[in-house]
Amino acid sequence: MDPKAGPATSPPGWNTFGLVAPSAQPPRQTPPQHPQAQLWHLVIPLALLGLYFLIYGWLRCKLQADSPERRLADRWLWCWPALYTGQACFFYKIVFGPFVLLLHALRIYIPPCVHIYAWRAYWLLGGCCSSFFVDQDFPPNNTSLGKVSGDTANESSGKQGGSTIWVRAMHFSRNDGAEPTHPTLGDSHMRLFEGKIEAQDILQGALGDCWLLAAMATLAEHEGAMNGLFYQSCVQPDGKYSIKLFDPQIKEWKVIVIDDFVPCTASQQDPGGIARLADGMPKAMYARPHGKEIWTMLLEKAFAKLCGSYASIEAGITEWGIAAMTGGSAWRYERDGHKWNRMDLVAEKDSKDKRACGFKQAGESHDDEEFFLLLRYYHRQGAVLCCGGVKPSGQQQGLVVGHAFSLLQVRAVFTSWHSEEFFRMVQIRNPWGTGEWKGPWSDASPLWQKYPHVRETLQFSGRDDGTYWMQWEDFCQLWGYVGCVDYGSGLFSMRLPVFSEEDAAGPVKACFLGCARFWCLCEGPRHFLFTHEASAERVESDVFRRSFGCDPRGAYCRLCERDMVRSSEFLHGRKGY
Repeated sequence: MDPKAGPATSPPGWNTFGLVAPSAQPPRQTPPQHPQAQLWHLVIPLALLGLYFLIYGWLRCKLQADSPERRLADRWLWCWPALYTGQACFFYKIVFGPFVLLLHALRIYIPPCVHIYAWRAYWLLGGCCSSFFVDQDFPPNNTSLGKVSGDTANESSGKQGGSTIWVRAMHFSRNDGAEPTHPTLGDSHMRLFEGKIEAQDILQGALGDCWLLAAMATLAEHEGAMNGLFYQSCVQPDGKYSIKLFDPQIKEWKVIVIDDFVPCTASQQDPGGIARLADGMPKAMYARPHGKEIWTMLLEKAFAKLCGSYASIEAGITEWGIAAMTGGSAWRYERDGHKWNRMDLVAEKDSKDKRACGFKQAGESHDDEEFFLLLRYYHRQGAVLCCGGVKPSGQQQGLVVGHAFSLLQVRAVFTSWHSEEFFRMVQIRNPWGTGEWKGPWSDASPLWQKYPHVRETLQFSGRDDGTYWMQWEDFCQLWGYVGCVDYGSGLFSMRLPVFSEEDAAGPVKACFLGCARFWCLCEGPRHFLFTHEASAERVESDVFRRSFGCDPRGAYCRLCERDMVRSSEFLHGRKGY
C-alpha cells in the first residue's frame, strides 16, 4: 500500500465489510400552496364563462332581432338547445356529441323499460281492484257506427253485411275458460305490436277508409312513427288506450282515449254469437288484425272517435290522414299533361266536418324526369308519400280506380353491378293487402329473372300481399297524383324497439337491442349528425339534383348513373320484355 495514499475509500453504499444499507432520507416537504393560488383554478373558468356571457349579451343588444348577423351569433354562441335536438352546427355536434348522445340513449331506453316493469307490477298486485274500461263518449253501439256505406272500390268484399256485435280486441284470442271478472295480466294472447311494424300489418275491411289505411301503411315504414302515437306499449288488461292525433283545424295535438271494443260480424251459429274465421278469431268488420296485433284496429277507432263515427271516416284524403298522424304540412302533385303541379292542402273551419279541407295552387311545376328526382329526394329525407287517381287504362292491368295507395319507395337501380344503365322504380301498396299490378315488374313478370341484380337490390319477394313494383314511366302514364307530407327525423323519432309481451325479460332485451343498434350500428350518431327538420318549403333544383352527399338514410353517390332504360311491354302495344 502506498504510504502517501490516504485511507481507502469505498464506493457509495459500500464499505470494507460489504454492502451498506442506504440511510433513510427524510421525506421532502413541499411548501404549502397559498390559498390564493388554489382559487385561480376556479377563478379562470368563471372568468372565461363570464366573458362568454358578456360577449354574447353585447352582441344580442347590438344586433337586430331576426337579422342574419343575429342568427349567426345565435348559431355559434348560443346553440345549446339546438345541440340537444340535433340542430346545432356540425362543429358543436362533433365536440359535444358524445355527451349529448349518452343523454339521449339514457332517455330513450331506460325510462320506458323501467315504466313497463312498474306497469306489470301494478296489474299483478292491483288488477283485482280494477275494472274494465268502457268509453261512454264513444260507446260500443250503433251510434258510434253511423250510417256506414262500405268500400265502394271493392264491390265484391268491401260491403258491410249482417248484424254487428262488439268484441274487445284483447278477447280475440285468450286463455281457455270463462272471461275474467276483472282485468287480468296475461289473460289475452293478443299483442298491441308484434314483431316489426310494417305496411303488411294493415288490412282493410268493409269500411271505405282506404285513404286512412293507405296513410297508416306508408307511415308504418318509418320506424318509431306508429308506436310513437300510442301512450301504451302493451295490451292493456282494462282495455283503455290513449292515442295522440293532430287536429289540422286547430293545429294542436289531441289525446284520444278509447276502449278496445271493435265491431265484428255477428253469427247465430256460434255459441258466443260471433262470426269466426278459420283460426277461431272473431271476424272484424273494419280494419282486421294481422296475426295477433291489434294496433291498426285501435288507431282506426281513434280516428273514428276524432271525426264522430266510423261512417265519418269513409271517403277521405290520404294526405289529411298522414298530417293527422305526423302534425306536418301536406301537399300533392297532380299530373296535367306532362307536368306535375303542386297543390297545398288547406284545412277549413267546419264544426260538422272535422276533415273539411281543400287544395290550392302553389305555383310549383315539374316534368316527369325532374319530378322523379324530387320524389327520390323526399323519400330519402323521410317524407311520407301516397298516390292515387288511377286512370281507366290502368284498370286492365290490375289497378283499382277510385282507390288510395301507399307509395313506399322511390329507387333508381342499376341493371347490373357493372352497368351504368339503370331503372327508375317505385313501390306501391294496396291497403286491401291483395290485388296487385299485372304489368311489367309485377310478381309474375319475367323481368325479375332477366335482371337478377335488380331483384336482389330491391329484395323482391313475389308474395301476394298488395305490394308491388312499377317502373316510373308506366307510373306516370297510369296515375293521377302523388301526395307528400314531409316528416322530420332525428333522435326524438327513436323509440324502444318492439318487444315480446309474453317474455318476462322482453323489455330488458329490447333495451339492450336498442342500445346495441344505437351505438354499435351507429343509429344514434346517424340520427344526431344527419337530422332532418320537416318543412313545407319548396326544394330548389340544385338540392335534389345533387350527385353525392349524406342524408338521414346515409351516404349516396349517383355519379355512375348515365343512361336510364325502360322495359317496353304494355303501353301502345309494345312487346318484347
